[in-house]
Amino acid sequence: MRKYRFASKEKQMWIPALARAMEKLRADMIVFAYQVLYAGRLAQLARSEIDLVAPMHKKYNEIVAKTKQKTQEKNALLAKKRGTSFFQPVEHVRLNSSI
Repeated sequence: MRKYRFASKEKQMWIPALARAMEKLRADMIVFAYQVLYAGRLAQLARSEIDLVAPMHKKYNEIVAKTKQKTQEKNALLAKKRGTSFFQPVEHVRLNSSI
């Protein structure tokens, strides 16, 4: 059986400090690994939520665009109606029906 010999008493004092430092590093790495896994899971959940909401958001944007277009058309017809003379009742009726 071999006998291991330490170099000196001063070096022997560093061994417990080194062991404590390595244990702290190990604990910190475990916490860091957990945080990375947790962040990855949150990113995955966020991606799935975005994938669910994206079609609804697209449809919403289409509806908003159609509404804006119809509002612009209506405002143009109202402006045309305001510019039409009172003595053109047929034109007023036609504009009212299209509004």
